[in-house]
Amino acid sequence: MIKANMKQRFFIFLFFLFISTLFWFLNTLSHDYTTTISYPVEYVGYPKNRHLVKSNKLPDKLQLTVTAFGFSLLRYNMSSIPLPISLNISNLKLNRIKGADTLKYFLLSNSIRSEISSQISSEFKIVSIQPDSLLFTFARMVTKKVAVKPDCHYKIAKQFMQTGDIVVYPDSVQVSGSHFILDTLRYIETRPITFNSLNQTFYGFVALSEPRDVILTSEKVLLQIPIERYTEAQIKIPVKIKNLPQNVELQIFPSIVTLRYHVALSNYSKFTPRDFEASVDYSEIATKQFLANPKLRIKINQAPAQISAIEYYPKYVDYLILK
Repeated sequence: MIKANMKQRFFIFLFFLFISTLFWFLNTLSHDYTTTISYPVEYVGYPKNRHLVKSNKLPDKLQLTVTAFGFSLLRYNMSSIPLPISLNISNLKLNRIKGADTLKYFLLSNSIRSEISSQISSEFKIVSIQPDSLLFTFARMVTKKVAVKPDCHYKIAKQFMQTGDIVVYPDSVQVSGSHFILDTLRYIETRPITFNSLNQTFYGFVALSEPRDVILTSEKVLLQIPIERYTEAQIKIPVKIKNLPQNVELQIFPSIVTLRYHVALSNYSKFTPRDFEASVDYSEIATKQFLANPKLRIKINQAPAQISAIEYYPKYVDYLILK
């Protein structure tokens, strides 16, 4: 019986303790408090033909010292991330920094207190804002077209070859930024792309590397690296004689040279002897090198760009001078 009474008294005590704590908590929250809250901010509406220099890092949050009821502060702390304060720069009065060699301005945070107050809870009274000023460094906006330079690092798999130049589309982009940056900007590189063993044509989008303080009209370009399986081909072509005097007749043995080369399967039957040129130079007969090797050296002067690994034989020819 005594234990039952003690247990009952204990629960009564806990009940009144809870009630008194609740009233104390509610009474506390009904008072005004001053505290600092962190509020996100975004910047929009930059002046026409101006852009903010990227090295000018504006704060993405403002530290607002506010006075409000405890209930309001509790509700703010328990809520999700609030919508950012939007500052339209074109509508604000910026102060030019005298003597600056660029377009530098500052804005006193206190001057936009009403603008900020209108975008946050009406239950908050702003006491102060940090940072106390915002610095804006603008540059006059100019635009020009620059070439796109692919930054590609790749190895081609065995039995495959590159059948043409790397193609970039578009091959140039419009860039905007300050004139002192664009004056020295000659090209825009793609982001580095690496292949260890290409065995087919690469065709895909590659992002562009955006320089600091520059705005690009395109963020990526289409890149093509033509790759195809190759085979070995052979062709015979006549050897021409260069620098032959008018009163001299020269016969060479042999007068035909055989070329072997790698060619893509799709181009195997495309080329004829007219696409190649081999020659010897009569004027070499009078050189010292000729005395050491009394034969005329064959040179390959012309060959299609789509072939590679050219080998030919013979390398030298015998000759007979007929006057």
